[in-house]
Amino acid sequence: MTQPALDDSEEDVAQEVGRAWLPEGSVETFSGPGKFVVGSRCPRKHPALWAKTVRNALEARHIPEQYWVRESKSCLCGAVIDAFRTAHSTNPSISMATRILPQITTDLDPFTATKWNDFCDWLIRTYTTASHQTQLENCIQDLQCEGCGGISMFIDKFNEACIYADYVAGILSGRSPTGEIHWVMLKIDTSERRDHFRRALPRQLIDVLSCFEADMRTNDPSWCWSLAVMQEHALVAATVLQEDGARRGHQPIVDDHARAPRHQRHARVDFIAGGRDDMATELARVMREIRHLLRP
Repeated sequence: MTQPALDDSEEDVAQEVGRAWLPEGSVETFSGPGKFVVGSRCPRKHPALWAKTVRNALEARHIPEQYWVRESKSCLCGAVIDAFRTAHSTNPSISMATRILPQITTDLDPFTATKWNDFCDWLIRTYTTASHQTQLENCIQDLQCEGCGGISMFIDKFNEACIYADYVAGILSGRSPTGEIHWVMLKIDTSERRDHFRRALPRQLIDVLSCFEADMRTNDPSWCWSLAVMQEHALVAATVLQEDGARRGHQPIVDDHARAPRHQRHARVDFIAGGRDDMATELARVMREIRHLLRP
């Protein structure tokens, strides 16, 4: 898809911000073929993360979106630049000549004619394989929550892994999320993902969720978790368990991000656990109160 022509005001904006455009080295260079390392936090080794990093840098410099693809060239190796041009011209020699020779080509350069979302789609399709997709799914299954204090970080990592896996799966299957990101979010919540999430939790949290689930199904046999509700309840239960441990003199490692919002906490002001065997049952009661408070 081609970009619309700039009007005079947009040209003025382009000139004004020209000095602040993306200098070479602002973002690590994406190296292309064979460089995607699943699980890496380095933009050089992760095309989706690289594209997001470039987008953040361009937005921070107030670069108009119609220039993003063109400016991203400063963060791409020559092989990737040539591959993108070849994808639109089918001639590798012309693509390389366009990059290394001083003359301006008479053909429309895809770096100036392609929208950012379309460029991102091409990047993922070109440098991601079915093997990467399998590795991304395996990453989800391998994640483990490191105690109640790490629940917030675990939820973030779990959801991020699911989003990347579903995003890549959608691109490889020919579906484009351009302008329709919600389809990625909707796919995250599956029975398989809920099972993975639940099994990765500490035993105390699994017990709490099981008690709550059993209690809910007593009144409604068809009741079942959504992933978002399960994560919300796991977060609250972890906070209660940490606070109870602190009262008992066994201070756990606290993750401040794992603390539930104030409107969720006041439902359990009167929470006083009995023995450890009663903890899961008591927490399930607290969950019912919280669920009632959060109900619209």
